[in-house]
Amino acid sequence: MARPTILVGLSLALATLLGLTIVSEQRHPALIMPMVVGVPLFIAGMISLNPHRQRFWMRVAQRIALAGMAIALLGATLIQFAPSQSPPETSGASASLAPMVYSLGLVVFLAAFAMWIQIALRQLMASRRS
Repeated sequence: MARPTILVGLSLALATLLGLTIVSEQRHPALIMPMVVGVPLFIAGMISLNPHRQRFWMRVAQRIALAGMAIALLGATLIQFAPSQSPPETSGASASLAPMVYSLGLVVFLAAFAMWIQIALRQLMASRRS
């Protein structure tokens, strides 16, 4: 389980870097959220490569994934139900900022949910063996 955790953490960090390089005109603080979840997941995955520390750090990764999932759901809810206002005149890159923020939030949610499901299934299998 450590290797998928590392891969998810790296993919979230790379998605953030990709999002920051594409949107060059205007940076939004929500674009950094995948990296906020991805870097701790990567660190927890690296530490959990040690068999003696794996159980504790995979649980830490599970908590980080749940926190990222909650943040993504909150962000998606705020974007979905925000009061509609007439947007000011915008150019191409900044006009597509809201869908990109929503997409990155969705990526964080899906990655965190997949991580949570993997860890829960592994704990279930381990409890049935003992």
